[in-house]
Amino acid sequence: MQILLVEDNQDHALLIQDLIGSAFSDDTSVHTEENLLPAMDLLSDKTFDICLCDLQLPDSSIGETIDRLKQIETCVPIIILTSINDENVAHKLLTYGMQDFLPKDELNINLLHRICTYAIKRKQQQILLEERTSDMEAFCRSLSHDFKGMVRRIGSSSKIIQEKLGEAITEELSDWFRLLDTNVNAIGALEKGLYDYLSTNNLAIVTTEVDLNVVVEEVCATLEGGEDQSYNIAVSELPSINGVRSQLFILFYNLIQNAIKYNENEPKINIAHQFNKKSHSHVITFKDNGIGMKEEYLKKIFSPFYRLHSDRKYQGSGLGLSIVKRIVENHGADIRVESKEGSGSCFFVSFSQLEH
Repeated sequence: MQILLVEDNQDHALLIQDLIGSAFSDDTSVHTEENLLPAMDLLSDKTFDICLCDLQLPDSSIGETIDRLKQIETCVPIIILTSINDENVAHKLLTYGMQDFLPKDELNINLLHRICTYAIKRKQQQILLEERTSDMEAFCRSLSHDFKGMVRRIGSSSKIIQEKLGEAITEELSDWFRLLDTNVNAIGALEKGLYDYLSTNNLAIVTTEVDLNVVVEEVCATLEGGEDQSYNIAVSELPSINGVRSQLFILFYNLIQNAIKYNENEPKINIAHQFNKKSHSHVITFKDNGIGMKEEYLKKIFSPFYRLHSDRKYQGSGLGLSIVKRIVENHGADIRVESKEGSGSCFFVSFSQLEH
């Protein structure tokens, strides 16, 4: 086994090497680096079976180390070794693709052997899943393109037939054409919903700094071009977070569009931000004055294709909130909703953020 150890503390490095010598067979070799940047160059190839990496290094602070490691593309599983015993940090590191998190004061021979062995197997499975995901996304794009083209041709054919019939169209035929157009639009919405749902299952997520104020502006600009219903949105100052810009756009778009759609009044949406010091998380709230829902439905609404209302009254694919849920999970975030029938709803999305 080939192990890369990234540790600048010589005492810690010697202790860990002793544990490795006892935990693994004699043919195990350890290559040590004191700085992160040369270690990252080594991680770009497949020389090593596993990497044990400290967070605080001479050329990289804790925050910088996390940012760099979460963006690196490597087949080598990475286990973080640190003196920081923080479950929130551990959870976030796993979200960013690290295989495990070990406080140095808990290290022993059996634990090190078990964690490394499992990490290697998990990484192998992760790579296999990523390859399958990539294939599925390519299939989704191809299917979406072909499917969208066929639906568009059906819609165009319907319009051409109506134009050719002209005044010969009876009231009954007009009803049938309206039904055809409605179903063409519904199929188009379903195709988009399915594509968004499948394409948000990204296991190798790479994040950037995303200004949520800009995301809301882009969503509002998009809605203004497509919504017939008037609405009012009030937005407080929002933070910038680590995330995938395209997915965050879909998340905000779906939550805002739902607040507009499921409303019998003039929609009023309030988007606000609170910072939870205890969990070190940004909590974004989406409060509306819509139709609301009974408490018994609150946990069901995030399931794919689950609908509370008939398609006649509120059209949709039944995938909007399940897409939101998947995006939230991709970001290591949480979502919950409070609602009462007839009194609107409030969605709470909590994004945990690591301190730099």
